Amino acid sequence: MTPTVPAVVALGHEVRTSLSPAQLLAFNDPQGALNNYAVAPASLTAAAAGALGHRTVFLKVQQGQMVWWAPLSFEIRPAFEIIFDGDPKRRAGEFHGAQ
Repeated sequence: MTPTVPAVVALGHEVRTSLSPAQLLAFNDPQGALNNYAVAPASLTAAAAGALGHRTVFLKVQQGQMVWWAPLSFEIRPAFEIIFDGDPKRRAGEFHGAQ
């Protein structure tokens, strides 16, 4: 069992992982990547917080008699991001949808 979340999460948006059939015993968030935690026996829901970039939260999980720390890795990005596509022919302020 490896907990997963989307690879990229927008700042302030929900991060949710299911651990079933394992149980969540504890978690460690040394980078302050999450807030507004909601912990259930087999899941963790929180909001992406803190600094932008790649983050890892550690979940202490148990399945049967086995107990281990599982990493939960993701990247926090701004909720909205303007990225220049590199085309010098585009005029400033001009909007082009996905093509």
